[in-house]
Amino acid sequence: MSIVTDPAILRHEVRIVWIDGAAVGRPFLRECVARTARRTGGSVRSMRPGTVAYAELGPTARGSRGSWRPFERRTWYSAEHDFTPGAYTDADGLTRDAPIEGVIPETIAPGRESMPAGPELWERPRSAKGGA
Repeated sequence: MSIVTDPAILRHEVRIVWIDGAAVGRPFLRECVARTARRTGGSVRSMRPGTVAYAELGPTARGSRGSWRPFERRTWYSAEHDFTPGAYTDADGLTRDAPIEGVIPETIAPGRESMPAGPELWERPRSAKGGA
């Protein structure tokens, strides 16, 4: 199960935007739900540091009333310490663990839950591209 608990968040997703190939070779990305003022686009100033992808919503997505950030959109990021030795890697630099919000980058797609990252993924070969 991913961090998304409300299926309504997924229902209106139409596209995942990947930023600069930053997810290439990453064994996991952190997934979170951000409240934004717009359905589409991404403002670098409003994104958390380390953001590598975000979801865009279709025109039928309705926002919460009375909020200046009415839309809930998924974003994916890497924390600065995620891939330093000792955080989620062993002494050889191999990833052996992931944070609770970690998901497998290749499973990120609009309208679908992402697969959680876990020990079973470490034995599989890594793809050359950063996302679905």
